[in-house]
This record gives sequence, C-alpha cells and structure tokens, in this order.
Amino acid sequence: MKPIFPVIAIISFAQAQSPELLRADTLRYAGRYVEAIALYEPVATKSTGQAQLKAQLGLGECYLGLYRLTEAEKWISQGEANAIKQNDSTTLMEFFLLRSLLAFDRAQYMQAKDYLQRAKEFYERKGMRNSLSYAKTLRKLGLLSYYLGQYKDAERFYGESRRVCESQPNKNTMEYADLLNDIAELSQQRGQYSEAEALYDQAIRITEQLWGKESPALAEMLNNKALLYEVRGRYKDAEKIYLEILKIVEKFYGKDHPDYGLITNNLANLYEDMGRYKEAEMLYQSAKSTIEKIYGKNHHLFAEILNNIGELYETQCRYKEAEAAYLEAKNIYEHTIGKNHPDYTDLLDNIASLYVEMGNFQGAEANYNEALAIQKTILNVGHPGYADLLNNYAEFYEKKGKYKEAESLMIEVRSLRERFLGQSHPSYAAILNNLGELYEHVGRYKEAEPLYLQARSILERTVGKDHPDYAGVLDNLASLYAELGRYKEAEKLYQESRSIYEKLLGRNTPAYADVLNNLALLYCLEQRYGEAEPLLLEVRSIRESILGKTHPAYAEVLINLGDLYEAQDRYKEAENLYIEAKGLYEKSLGKTHPKYAGATANLAVIYADQKRYKEAEALFVEAREIYKRFYGKNHLSYIETIHNMANLYREQKRYSEAESYYKEAQSLYESVVGKVHPEYVELLEDIADLHEAQGRVTEAKKYREEASALEKQLSKP
Repeated sequence: MKPIFPVIAIISFAQAQSPELLRADTLRYAGRYVEAIALYEPVATKSTGQAQLKAQLGLGECYLGLYRLTEAEKWISQGEANAIKQNDSTTLMEFFLLRSLLAFDRAQYMQAKDYLQRAKEFYERKGMRNSLSYAKTLRKLGLLSYYLGQYKDAERFYGESRRVCESQPNKNTMEYADLLNDIAELSQQRGQYSEAEALYDQAIRITEQLWGKESPALAEMLNNKALLYEVRGRYKDAEKIYLEILKIVEKFYGKDHPDYGLITNNLANLYEDMGRYKEAEMLYQSAKSTIEKIYGKNHHLFAEILNNIGELYETQCRYKEAEAAYLEAKNIYEHTIGKNHPDYTDLLDNIASLYVEMGNFQGAEANYNEALAIQKTILNVGHPGYADLLNNYAEFYEKKGKYKEAESLMIEVRSLRERFLGQSHPSYAAILNNLGELYEHVGRYKEAEPLYLQARSILERTVGKDHPDYAGVLDNLASLYAELGRYKEAEKLYQESRSIYEKLLGRNTPAYADVLNNLALLYCLEQRYGEAEPLLLEVRSIRESILGKTHPAYAEVLINLGDLYEAQDRYKEAENLYIEAKGLYEKSLGKTHPKYAGATANLAVIYADQKRYKEAEALFVEAREIYKRFYGKNHLSYIETIHNMANLYREQKRYSEAESYYKEAQSLYESVVGKVHPEYVELLEDIADLHEAQGRVTEAKKYREEASALEKQLSKP
C-alpha cells in the first residue's frame, strides 16, 4: 500500500508579463497541463528572449507532470541551449533543476545529483550563498539524499538550506515552508514523530499566512501530516485532514484534478488500514477513474493506484483480481518508468507476496530475486526499501519452512536497521517482533521472549501504547505465554491488545476479530469452553460481515469452532464445521493449497477420534501429499501430519507402520526445529505409548525420561 503525493507546482519561477504566459502559468499550477501546453508552445517556438525561456521552462514542467519524459527532455534541452545562447546563467540553473527532476523520475539518481551539484556550485561562484535559489538547490540535494536513504547527508543539506532561509529579512517564505516540510519528513522517517509534527505545523502556519487557510499550496503539507497521524495510529485525525484537503482541492480545481485523485487514493489507504475495505475499494476506483481521465491509463500514477488496488484485493484473498491488477500495473511501469525504478521493485515485492499466498513459490522467489537485483543497482543497502524487501523475503522463507534461511535474512535486516535507523526506531522494533515470531514458531521460546519485550518497549517509547503495532506485539507475546502455559499473563496481554484495537478501530474490524480469536483459543487451552464459544461466535459474525463467507479467515474461525466442539465431544457439530471450512478453502484457494490440507487433516483427526479409521486415513494421506508437494518434507505441517498418521496406525495396532512414521517424524523434527520443541516432546510420549503397547517397557521408559527432561527445558524461564 503506497501513499501518493500531490503533484502541483514542481518548480516555480517568476510569472511572465504577457497574458498568454500568465494564463499558461495558472493552468500549469492547477495541474491542467494539456491546456497549459497549448498556450506555452506558440510562445516557445515563435517568441524570443525571456518570454521564450519561460515558455520552455513551463513546457518542461508540464511534460514532467504528465510523465511524458521524452517530450520533457526535448524542451529542457532546447531551453538550456537557449539560456546559454542568451548568456542567462540564472535561468540555466532553473533548467538544471528541471533536469535533475527528469533524472530523478528515471531513477538516474547520480545524474540528478550532478545537476543539483552544478547549480549549487554556480550559486557559490556568483556569491549567491544567501539567496533563496541557493537554499532551494540545497533543499533539493537534501531531498534526493533522503530518498536514497542517506539521512546524514540529507540533514547536512537541510541544515545549510535552513541557515539561508532563516537569514532572510522575512524568513516566512514559501521556500522556508517547503524546507520545514521536507525536514519533517526526514524526522518522521527516523521515528522522531513529535519533532515531525511540530515542523509540519510550522510549515502549515507559514503557508496559511502566505496563501490563506484554504489554499491548494497546503495540500502536500496537510497530506504529510495526515500520513504522520496514520503512522502513529491516529486514524480519526488522519481521516479528518484528508477530508479537509479534498474540500480545498475540489473548491479550487474541481474533482477532475490529479491532486483530488491522489488524496482520494491516500484516504483509501487509510480506510484499508482501518479494515474498512468496502469504502477503501470505492475510493481506489474513484481515484483510478480521476487519474485515467487526466493522464490516461499509460501513466505511472495510474499504475500506482492499480498496485494499491491489488494490495487491497490480496488482503481480501481475491487473488485472481489482485494478480490482474498487479500485472496491468507492471506492464504500465515497464513502458513508462522502466524496470530500474524503486516503484517497479515495490510492485515485484507485492507480486511475490501474492504468489506466496497462492502457493506459487517459484514465481514468488523469481520476483523477489529480480527486485533485490534492481534494488542493489539503483539504491544502496542503507535504503529502508532494501531492508524491507529482505524482510519480506525472509517471511517467504519462513512460510516455506526454510527457517535457517529466514533467520539469516532477518538478522541481516536487524543489522541494517540498527545501523541506519538506530535501535529506537519502530522499524527496528518490527524486525525484532518478526524474529521473535520465527523463534516462537520453531520452539525457541527463550530467544523469542526478550525480542518481543524489547520491541514492546521501543514501540511504547516511539508510537505509544495506543497504536496497532504495539497491540500486535502484545498479541504475539500473549501467544508465546500461552505456549509456555503462562495463561494469566497471556490473558492480560490479550485483553490489553483487545482494548487498544477496539479504541482505535472499533469492534467490527479484522484486527479486533483476530485478537478475539486468539483470546478464545487461550480459553480453549484452559478448558474454559463456555467463555471461548461466545468469543468465536462473535469472530465468525465479524468476519462474515467484513470479509464474507468465502474468505479464508471465515473458514479459519469455523475450524477453531470445530476444535472447540471436538474438545467437548460434540463431534457432529465439529464435523459439520470442518466440512464447511474444507469446502470454503476448496472454493477460494483450491485443493492444492495448505489451508485446504489443514482443514482436511482436522477432519481426519475427528474421524480418528470416532474410530472411523478408513475415512481418517484417506484424509491424512490427502493432506500429507498436498503438504509434500507444496512445502516438501522439511516443514512442520508435513511432519505433524505423518505424526498424526503414526498415532492413527498405533490405535489400529498397525504397529510396524506406526513405528515407521514415528521414526520419519522424529528425524524430521530434529532436522527442522530441533529437540527442544513441544511437538517433539509430544512425539516422544507417543512413541513411548507405542512401545508400551508392544510390551517394550524399557524403551518406553527411555523415551518418557527424555520427554520429561526436554519438557523441563521448555518450561524453564
């Protein structure tokens, strides 16, 4: 999900005196580039002197705004030649600034820096170090450094620019406001949220003094402040600002303006974060329609909105629609910005994530590898986007059951974020949380707990307790404590997380339903079935309302309800729920997906409990084969299935087959997660039961003693 920033007023220059150029400037500022071009072109081709230069500048900016980069380059080149011919070095520097934007749009960052550096050196040679033109050039250098993840350089350039702006007789200029806005973005990226908010407010006050409280010049600053509130979990405040910006843009330009479409997109992002999916989809479609009307489909902004729509569809498990949106966006990017661009790598990352969910691991890995190769070419490893991509690749490995590879990448991400963002940044907390989840998954509980605790502490200091990320870490820590049998601590954390989600998002949201589901599972572990059932029924109602009955998350709660009923020997009710969930997974994901296999395995377990052994065996075999094709044998889902099959054979006194499967499961557990894991301990107990049934008492005792020793290691603080 990606916010898009307002596009008006890329470069400003002194307005011309002729009515044609004044009108063209007005149209350009309004984002009505095609109409502005019609007025600029006659002046650019037929006039001479300053009028011609200004028209050529205007044309360069308009074509940049339209993302017609070849035509933009044509007019920038003509303007540069004309400025040199007229010996107008000052205007030549304006063309250099446009040239840097052109290079930036093409992801030619070193070229962009070169043009800005040349402009900077020109102003220094001319003794113009105290001019606003020099301040603007420094600010642009800072902005480029920020975009490249070179935060110390950005801070240095911004500091120099600020010195110039604050030395002016009247420092409350638009250039100073723009600078404060850019410094605020840097502070926000560093996790310095209070400082960022103060800077945004100062920039907004200056802009209001210059242009009034309903000026379009406020659009980008208000947009950034809304994004800050969204990052901090202040969703209602963010929504209020987005709606305010839309009113301003509509009043001045109408709804058929690029900024109206882009702010609509950002409001849709917010609603998606809040779980308001229907409203989000409606707004995304509205934004897409607006951008298409202005720029046509073959434009990078249209592709960005398609990318966001794809993410929404992926969240809703509408995988085919998501893939279609992503691939359409990919085709547009390839024909506009090209492959060597961060937006293209972001899209590849999303496609990879989708393919993981669809079970296309080969396609996922190919997209991750391509994205990483491009990132290494165009951005340095210190860029946040590079670490984000590595993190997603790590999560792919975890889902695939390649836990060592996942751990290696996560540790690399932790190192990068510590080095470039510091240990007090929310992104550093996020990787600690992810690493904790990995360790919990493989039974390394002692290592998981301190990571969760550290992540919680960082988030409490940075974003505060009233934030979804903080609630998410509480949820994970509660899950760990539940695994360790620390039920009271787990319940307290789940209740705190539940309260945060309810306060921030309301009850009828996916996040609230998720924590309610987890709390119910805890009650099941404690055999508090009477308290668990109403919670699961509420989860089912929420997910049906938001996601519909065909969504995998709805099927998941049916499985959990089935588990609850099975534990109470309510077999018929449990069986019906498992069959319904299995059918839903088949319809939404297909019969080759691991979620379908999971429902199949659950149904097998309940048949085994009822001694319906033939039906159970057939289902276990089906699940086993799905897992083997999907993950291979070195995955917990496959191992758990053959473990259950061994139990099934033991119950039928098919001891030779049971022992064979137990041995395979034991070997795989040791290889994949090691011996200090609760499922390995459970396996040892089951093997002991097998040996006792066979009269092999000495061997049974040996296995029980080993299981007891491992159990003590697991429960040891």
